[in-house]
Amino acid sequence: MQKKAKPDLWELAKAYAAARKKEETIGTLLKGISVHEPGLLQIRTDPDFDWIRDDPRYAEFSLRENLS
Repeated sequence: MQKKAKPDLWELAKAYAAARKKEETIGTLLKGISVHEPGLLQIRTDPDFDWIRDDPRYAEFSLRENLS
Protein backbone atom coordinates (compact mmCIF):
# COMPACT_ATOMS: atom_id res chain seq x y z
CA MET A 1 0.00 0.00 0.00
CA GLN A 2 1.38 3.41 -0.99
CA LYS A 3 1.43 6.30 1.42
CA LYS A 4 -0.62 9.26 0.39
CA ALA A 5 1.63 12.22 -0.33
CA LYS A 6 1.16 15.22 1.94
CA PRO A 7 0.60 18.49 0.11
CA ASP A 8 3.23 21.21 0.31
CA LEU A 9 1.09 23.75 2.16
CA TRP A 10 3.52 26.60 1.51
CA GLU A 11 3.37 26.12 -2.26
CA LEU A 12 -0.39 25.64 -2.10
CA ALA A 13 -0.79 28.89 -0.13
CA LYS A 14 1.41 30.68 -2.66
CA ALA A 15 -0.76 29.39 -5.51
CA TYR A 16 -3.92 30.59 -3.76
CA ALA A 17 -2.26 33.94 -3.07
CA ALA A 18 -1.31 34.31 -6.73
CA ALA A 19 -4.93 33.62 -7.66
CA ARG A 20 -6.08 36.18 -5.05
CA LYS A 21 -8.17 33.59 -3.21
CA LYS A 22 -8.07 35.11 0.26
CA GLU A 23 -10.09 32.50 2.18
CA GLU A 24 -8.13 29.61 0.71
CA THR A 25 -4.81 31.39 1.27
CA ILE A 26 -5.51 32.14 4.94
CA GLY A 27 -6.97 28.68 5.54
CA THR A 28 -3.96 26.95 4.04
CA LEU A 29 -1.55 29.11 6.05
CA LEU A 30 -3.39 28.27 9.25
CA LYS A 31 -3.22 24.56 8.40
CA GLY A 32 0.50 25.02 7.85
CA ILE A 33 0.93 26.17 11.43
CA SER A 34 -0.41 22.91 12.82
CA VAL A 35 2.07 20.84 10.82
CA HIS A 36 4.98 23.28 11.26
CA GLU A 37 5.31 23.93 7.53
CA PRO A 38 8.90 25.21 7.06
CA GLY A 39 7.97 27.56 4.23
CA LEU A 40 5.98 29.67 6.66
CA LEU A 41 9.21 31.21 7.86
CA GLN A 42 9.19 33.23 4.63
CA ILE A 43 5.74 34.77 5.12
CA ARG A 44 6.97 38.14 6.40
CA THR A 45 9.15 38.83 3.39
CA ASP A 46 7.40 37.05 0.53
CA PRO A 47 5.73 39.73 -1.63
CA ASP A 48 3.11 37.22 -2.82
CA PHE A 49 1.37 37.76 0.52
CA ASP A 50 1.53 41.58 0.66
CA TRP A 51 -2.14 41.90 -0.24
CA ILE A 52 -3.36 39.88 2.77
CA ARG A 53 -1.28 41.54 5.45
CA ASP A 54 -4.08 43.98 6.31
CA ASP A 55 -6.48 41.11 7.05
CA PRO A 56 -6.96 40.67 10.85
CA ARG A 57 -6.45 36.92 10.47
CA TYR A 58 -2.98 37.56 9.10
CA ALA A 59 -2.11 39.39 12.33
CA GLU A 60 -3.49 36.44 14.30
CA PHE A 61 -1.53 34.05 12.11
CA SER A 62 1.65 36.06 12.66
CA LEU A 63 1.17 36.02 16.41
CA ARG A 64 0.46 32.29 16.45
CA GLU A 65 3.53 31.62 14.38
CA ASN A 66 5.50 34.17 16.44
CA LEU A 67 6.52 36.04 13.31
CA SER A 68 5.46 39.59 14.16
